[in-house]
Amino acid sequence: MRLSHALPQKGPSGLRGGCFSPAGRSILPALLLCALFTLAACAQRTAYVRPDLSNPVFTVAVLPFYNASNDVEGPRLIRKEFFKRIQNRHYSVMELEQSDALLMDKMGITLGSQLEMTTPEALGKVLGVDAVVYGYVLNFDDITTGIYNMKKVRAGFKLVDVGSGEVLWARG
Repeated sequence: MRLSHALPQKGPSGLRGGCFSPAGRSILPALLLCALFTLAACAQRTAYVRPDLSNPVFTVAVLPFYNASNDVEGPRLIRKEFFKRIQNRHYSVMELEQSDALLMDKMGITLGSQLEMTTPEALGKVLGVDAVVYGYVLNFDDITTGIYNMKKVRAGFKLVDVGSGEVLWARG
């Protein structure tokens, strides 16, 4: 008695097996799952911050930062970056050029160190905002070794309610 074994049939591509064969159908979902995880890992995540409806602060101005570092441009660069990031926190943020023009024209303030001569209440009246952000820069250093370049920054920030003068949050 002779046993005959049936050979697998050739698929549409002319090859035996393939992704439509029983063996190929079990691998296809695994490959799709790996591709999905790879794409998900490459996606940039943006942190979602829920709006706090009990927060009385809606409009904010980012003031010129106090410079305690040796870098002249450091506070300006950090202020621009802070301005970009605070817009994701559900505040209506006054444009930097607008706040700088109002501070210069009405109060004669151009530097962060001059802010010590006034109060948050006076700043709020001139700028027409609910709160102001004070900032200071302690270090803004470039570390260059030829192969590895890095910026080392030490700074602090605080959000002050212009109506009460109360510090709402501070970091640094």
